[in-house]
Amino acid sequence: MENEGKNSISSQAVLKKMICIAKTHRVLIEERVKSVGLHKSLHMMLMYLSRCESTPSQKDLAAEFHISPAAVAATLKKLEADGYIEKTLSEGDKRSKEISITEKGREMVRRSHDIFHSVDEEMLCGIEESELCEMYALLEKITDNLVNMTKNAEK
Repeated sequence: MENEGKNSISSQAVLKKMICIAKTHRVLIEERVKSVGLHKSLHMMLMYLSRCESTPSQKDLAAEFHISPAAVAATLKKLEADGYIEKTLSEGDKRSKEISITEKGREMVRRSHDIFHSVDEEMLCGIEESELCEMYALLEKITDNLVNMTKNAEK
C-alpha cells in the first residue's frame, strides 16, 4: 500500500500524485477550451500571440512550438480565416507581415483566462491559505533541487 499511515508515504507516491494532478489539470483545461470551439493547437498559438509584445516570426513560432514553419503558416491561416487574428504588411519590412489579435481573438483570450481561473479555483477549493503557503514552499524546494540537478548535469 502506497500510504499506510498519515506519516508514512513514499516519495514515488508523491511524485505520481503530482504528475496525476498536472495531467488531470491539463485535460480539464483542454476539455473546457474545446467547449468554446477552438482546437488545441489554434488555442495555444492564440494564447502565445496574446503574450507577445511584438510579432514573432514564423521561424520563432516554429521553434517555440516545435513544429514546422509550414504548420505555423497553416495554423495562422486558420486563425485568420476564423477571425481571431489579422495579418498586415509590416511597415519596416514589406516582405513580412505583422500579426494582430482581433476583438474576437481578444474575447477568446479573456474567455480562456476565465476558464483557467475557474479550473484553478475549483482545484484548490477547500485548501486553506496556510496549506497553500506550505505547498508553495515545498514546490520551491523541489524546483531548487531540479535547477541544481540541471546545473550539475551541465558540468
